[in-house]
Amino acid sequence: MKKSVTSILICSILILAFSVVSCFSVAEAKKMQTAQQAQKAALKKVPSAKVIEVESDTEDGVLVYEVELYKSGKEYKLEYRASDGKLMKYEWEILNPSSGNQNKKNLSKQAIKKKALKQVSNATVLSIALEHDDGMVQYEVKMHKGNKKYELVYNGKTGKLLEYQWKIVTVY
Repeated sequence: MKKSVTSILICSILILAFSVVSCFSVAEAKKMQTAQQAQKAALKKVPSAKVIEVESDTEDGVLVYEVELYKSGKEYKLEYRASDGKLMKYEWEILNPSSGNQNKKNLSKQAIKKKALKQVSNATVLSIALEHDDGMVQYEVKMHKGNKKYELVYNGKTGKLLEYQWKIVTVY
């Protein structure tokens, strides 16, 4: 009887040890350990883009990989947390936007708010600011939804989305 209990105990310990090692192996596999892994993840998110730059940086004491890409007149910037490969920031902007007819009347804040809420449904609009950038009237919309903070920039005359960004605002 003692031999049987001892055998069961030893088997249980071995199974437990194997489970712990397996868990660590899975956790290790999710880590983003190289700039090449970050590049591959970014190209998965923005297929057929041209990689401009990949670099590592430390933000709030946490290693991140920043990937800059170009595709169809847009510049993309993605930021991955190295410890688990999570996408923490995503943004794009049109590099040479058409200003449209700047003699037109500005769209209303309400019209821009409607566009922004269509882009990010169920978000809370924090602010809408009318700005001038390079001779173009633009609206900058700041929003919040869940653990993400959004910034969207619209052409104030045409309502075209010129820039889009979200970032996770939880603690690293």
